[in-house]
Formats: sequence, structure tokens, C-alpha cells
Amino acid sequence: MRKGYLIVLLLAVLWSFPPIIITVLGGYFDAFSQNFYRFFSAAVFLIIISYLHKKDEFIATLRNLRQFILPFSLISLFQTLFVIGIYLTSPAITAFVSKLDVVFVVIFAYFMFKDERMIIMHKEFLVPALLAFVGVIGVVLGKGGEIGITSGALIIVFAAMLWGLYINTVKKAVSHINPLIAVTFIYSLSTIVLLGIALVFGKMESILSAPVEINLLLIISGILFVGIANAMNYFVIKDIGASLTANFLLITPFLTALFSNIILGEEITIVQLFFGLILLTGLGLLAKYRKLFEEHIVTHSSK
Repeated sequence: MRKGYLIVLLLAVLWSFPPIIITVLGGYFDAFSQNFYRFFSAAVFLIIISYLHKKDEFIATLRNLRQFILPFSLISLFQTLFVIGIYLTSPAITAFVSKLDVVFVVIFAYFMFKDERMIIMHKEFLVPALLAFVGVIGVVLGKGGEIGITSGALIIVFAAMLWGLYINTVKKAVSHINPLIAVTFIYSLSTIVLLGIALVFGKMESILSAPVEINLLLIISGILFVGIANAMNYFVIKDIGASLTANFLLITPFLTALFSNIILGEEITIVQLFFGLILLTGLGLLAKYRKLFEEHIVTHSSK
């Protein structure tokens, strides 16, 4: 078995934990402060890895940081809304709803890339996208549709929109840069924005009163789930491809629901699981269709 398949399975497990860890940390930190501390830990790790493995590219990229302004602004806003959404909902609901980013990636690609405008007008996109949105509505209302949960889910949907815009912005603005280097600078620069947000809206001194084990969890979660996981994702995409990686990672919401039930006691209804399956089925069909479309474009452009 290729190493990439094992690593992507491990990555799926790793990325099933952030909503759970963020919820646990929520008992000690506000959303803005924990965002900064986690991203700062990840940024330090990514800078070290990038400098050691891609020193020349790292130094060269330092000379043109302006190209990262829009990407790191989007990722900062995304992360802020994502964590607020988790505080208002639950790990499992967040994991399912946030998968809508797959749909929004295609929608924003329609406006930003001429060769992708054919996708959105086909029933092969519209039907899976409709399934995904129906699945999200079912996952949210299947919990009972409380006001807090519903508003939190709407915030997660908006965060997913920002992620879709971010992915396309990265593709358009910094596609010429090594992915690991690009991620390093985007996440490192976003840390500065998150610091400003935390200073204005957060209580950064809470790190002084939190238990030692909680502070360790805060730092390790940033390094592991943001830093190391992104480095792993970079390797996996190179080894087995972006489409296959995306399909493997569709299992993360179910893993989040499982681990959240074990660790936090979060109850997931049968209705939520049913609609969660509808959501991921739609996203799986969408990923399959997009891959076929990309292969069609490559084949025809080479003739």
C-alpha cells in the first residue's frame, strides 16, 4: 500500500478532532484568544519546517509578502467565524455543516476561473449540491432546531463560504509558490490578524489562569492539528492527488461525531446521521464529477 493512503487516513482522524478540542478549550478561553494561541503555535512549527526543508524558497518568498494579503485576511476571518460557530453549536454539527465548503469552492471557481464555468450549469453539479444543502438542513434541524444551534450553523455556513473563496484565491494568487511555503506564510501572517482581534475582543490573560494541562492542550493542538496536519496534507496531495484526498477526508464528520460522543457525550440522532449521509453522498458525487470534468479539460486542451 502506498504511504499516502495510510497518511490520509491518519489525517482524517487528526482533522476529526479540532471541533472537539476547540469545544474543550472553550471552557477556559474565549474564541478569539484560543484562535491566536493555537495559530501562533502552528505558525512557529510551520516556519521551522519550511525553513529547514525549503530554505531558498522560504527566503525568496519573504521578499514579496503582499501577494498573501487577501489569502491571510480570508483565513483569519474564516477561523474567527468557524470557532464562534463551534461555540454556538457542537463538534458534530460543525463537522458536517463545514463540509459545504466543497460546494462553495466550485461556486466561487465559476466567477474566478473561466475554464470552470461549465461545471456549475450541469445537473451533475446541481443535484449533488442540492443533496448537500438538504443534508445540512437535516443535520441542523435533526437536533431540534434550537435558536443557538441554528444561528451557529448559519455562521459555519458563512465560514464555509469564506473557505471556498480562500481556496480559489490561493489558487489564483499564489499557485506558483510551493504549497508548504504558501501555507506557512498565510498561516503565519494570519496570526498577526488574530492577535489584533484577540487584543480587542478577547481575554488573552486567561492563559495565566488556565490549568497547565489545558495550556499544553492549547499549544499541542495548534502544532498538531494546524501545523503538522497541514504539512501532512501537502505530502498526501502530492502522493495520491487532491481529488482522492478530498474523498478520503469526507469521513471526518462521522469520526468527529463518534469521538465527540465518546469524549464529550454529544448525542447524535438517527435523523442527523441519515441527513449527514445524504450531505456526504452529495459531496462525494460532486468530487467525482469535478474530477471527470478536469480530466475532460486536460484531454481536450492537449489536442
